[in-house]
Amino acid sequence: MQRKEFDQKQREIDLAWQAHMAEEETDAKVRRRWLLFYVEHQDQKCAYYHVRLKIGMVPGLEDRQATIDHILPRSLGGEDSTQNTLAACAFCNVLKGSTKLSDFLIDPELVNRILKISECPQHISSDPSSKHYDARSIARGISVTVDHIELKNVFEYSVPENWVKLKLEKTKTRNGQPMTVLKRGKVSVIYLDVRDRLRAMEAPKRYVNQFRQWLLERSQPS
Repeated sequence: MQRKEFDQKQREIDLAWQAHMAEEETDAKVRRRWLLFYVEHQDQKCAYYHVRLKIGMVPGLEDRQATIDHILPRSLGGEDSTQNTLAACAFCNVLKGSTKLSDFLIDPELVNRILKISECPQHISSDPSSKHYDARSIARGISVTVDHIELKNVFEYSVPENWVKLKLEKTKTRNGQPMTVLKRGKVSVIYLDVRDRLRAMEAPKRYVNQFRQWLLERSQPS
């Protein structure tokens, strides 16, 4: 995406947001209510790639600003209704443009965006006393592979140093820490939810159908 194009669309989003905030704009107030409803019911995340949304302009995070996106673009005959709108980040809103939903959901640029924004830490330890401990990332779940083989019971890994420590069950050191064994090789890491989503996208028809089913079942503002 060209920076000029993004900046132009961003200005349009900013103007739209200002309209949402204007007390005298009845229609804008309704649309703002839609947006806040969607953000809440989408767990504060963009519908298209689950990055956490920001309400209003946040310096440095402009691409994560919450916006209303038309599922079927207005340019293709889509209605401005609750059935045809959802909350999307500014980046996805710009990238999708007039693209059909079925094409956008498998757009290579969207895939690259998912990978970039959801990059795992390069070094994590499960030891709470370690400087590499990351409770949030651990709770989210990480798939760790060495030489393309996914490993279980990973206690610590380092991508740049190409090693993982595997926890040995029911064995501990004198200070109470789990016993580990070192394994070396090409280390790759990815969040489990991102891995599962990318795998789903490998079957485009099924993935798009699942997204459409979510649209049918989701809550909508009154």
